[in-house]
Amino acid sequence: MLFSLKRKIIFIDAFFAFIIIPLLMSTAHADELILKDGSHIVGKVVSMESEELVFETSFAGEIIIEWEHVDKITTDEIMEVTVDDKKVFVCKGIETDEGFLLLETEKGLEMEPIPMAHVKKLKYPEPPPSWKFTGFLNLSLRRERGNTDKTESYLDGNMELKKIPHRFKSAFELKLEKSFDETTEDKGFFTISYDRFISENWYIFGRGYIERDEFSDLNILTLGSVGPGYQFWKSDEKKLYLEVGPGYVWEKYTTEQVNFGNTDQRDYIAAVWTLGFDIWLLDKKIQPFHYNSGSISLEDASVWRIKTQTGIRLPMIYKLYTTLQYNYDWVNSQADGKRKYDEALMLKLGWKW
Repeated sequence: MLFSLKRKIIFIDAFFAFIIIPLLMSTAHADELILKDGSHIVGKVVSMESEELVFETSFAGEIIIEWEHVDKITTDEIMEVTVDDKKVFVCKGIETDEGFLLLETEKGLEMEPIPMAHVKKLKYPEPPPSWKFTGFLNLSLRRERGNTDKTESYLDGNMELKKIPHRFKSAFELKLEKSFDETTEDKGFFTISYDRFISENWYIFGRGYIERDEFSDLNILTLGSVGPGYQFWKSDEKKLYLEVGPGYVWEKYTTEQVNFGNTDQRDYIAAVWTLGFDIWLLDKKIQPFHYNSGSISLEDASVWRIKTQTGIRLPMIYKLYTTLQYNYDWVNSQADGKRKYDEALMLKLGWKW
């Protein structure tokens, strides 16, 4: 009998500890809402905007209440309060008293009461920004044997590390072609840049660029540039940006060039630009894109070059996608005996993260 009584006491204690106490605690921390008609609602403040308060309850989910019908509201949560003069306050704890909102800072300091009619928005603060790493890699391979013995390989990529107001970007392209074990194409470039945002759309960029093209007799080209950039569109669904600024170009060739005054190198101050555009269409089933960059000498207007990439991306599975791309490059002041343009049409398989 005594043993049975002890078991009942233990069971009651366990029930109280694991069931009743959590219920009491959850009730104690619930937000409270009292309407001007006397209705008392317990739940959680979600947000308030456009004169409508969204309040979450256990019995009806989220309900919408006209802000003018609210008499009192109480919450211990950290929230952002926006008033009609566009001032934003971050506070921990909100109460009301006779038509005024009583706020308390995160450090426990009381603020001046704010008339409820002047409150335009309540919301939870955005989480602090964190570094975001995105990018893609593309690969294209081709092998022919028989009467033709040819190998083509192409690799390019683009990476971005961003935490506003900072953004780091890099891109590269490598292309190698061999025919009967003899190299017939060997070219590539690498660029890295840093962007510092000074407003939501404007930023200042600094960029370094290096390129080589063996069969254009270009041993190395380097370009350093700085200037302003502007994002017209900046969402994941569509991007459009433009960058312009001054730059310094140095070119080194494999041999002396008559076109350049019988020298194997030249350098000059240039105006540079970059234009980027891509957009998702048809519920993210296709993504057209166009990237355009170039430079023109401020000392000799005939010395200019442009590089473009235009195409469409089609998503597949597991972040894989295929790309149909057309590249067109133009060098207006080229090496001796070389064509001014290069073009390529490619079908690539890529991975995006």
